[in-house]
Amino acid sequence: MDISFLNKWLHLISIVCVLGGIFFAWLVLVPSLKDGAETGDLARQMWKRFGMAFGVLWIVVLATGFLNMYLVTPKVNANYQMVLGIKTLLALAMFFISMLIAHPVKALQRAFGNRGPWLLALLLMGIVVLGLSAHLNLSRISGAGLKTAAGSAAAQP
Repeated sequence: MDISFLNKWLHLISIVCVLGGIFFAWLVLVPSLKDGAETGDLARQMWKRFGMAFGVLWIVVLATGFLNMYLVTPKVNANYQMVLGIKTLLALAMFFISMLIAHPVKALQRAFGNRGPWLLALLLMGIVVLGLSAHLNLSRISGAGLKTAAGSAAAQP
């Protein structure tokens, strides 16, 4: 079995789990905290467990994503690489915001204390990332995102 194929599946499964976790946190965890349970042991334990699982999933997403990028980049054209760069920057922004939500830092507590709007923003960013991924995959399937023999010859002086 091809490593590229397995990596793509692991990447897809892990990002789906990340987005599912964001959705779960937005619909279940945040409302439970609004019931005054923020200072309770149960709420702290839930967020701690959520944060650990979330961090592991993000590591898998980023590692498999960078491996995908390494495997695909030599075969694709500049337009594909530009969209891939936008997708990567958006995913990195999601990662940093996710970690600030899941593992709050005292200095940023005021900005990230209300997790609900941040989780919604992450969910919307994730939908955009999925859309960009679909566009990139379709452009490879159709051939529009691949380097052409004429394009690579034209790029040489």
